[in-house]
Amino acid sequence: MPRLIGRIIATLQHNGDRNPAFNGRIFASLKSHAGDIEKDEDKINGFIAIAHVIKDYLPSGEMPNSTEIFDIFCKILINALVITDSCLNRIGLALYL
Repeated sequence: MPRLIGRIIATLQHNGDRNPAFNGRIFASLKSHAGDIEKDEDKINGFIAIAHVIKDYLPSGEMPNSTEIFDIFCKILINALVITDSCLNRIGLALYL
C-alpha cells in the first residue's frame, strides 16, 4: 500500500486531479469514510506504520501533510481491490475509480 499511496501522491502533484476515469470519476470524488477509520485502532496503527514508510519513500519536498496522506490512505482502504493470479495469489492492489 505505501507504494500505491506514493504513486497517487506523485500523480496528484504532477497532474492534479484533472484526468477522469472512463466513467468521469476523479480521485477527489472517492469516499474516504475517515471518521469511521479514525475510530479503528488497528487501522490507525497501520496508517502510522505506512506513513513512516512513505516518509522514507518520497523526497522531502514532495511530502504532503499528514491529513492529505490519511485521506489518501482512507480512500484506498474503502475503494481498493486486490488483484490476484489464476491461483488467487495476491499480486497487487488497484484503485477503482
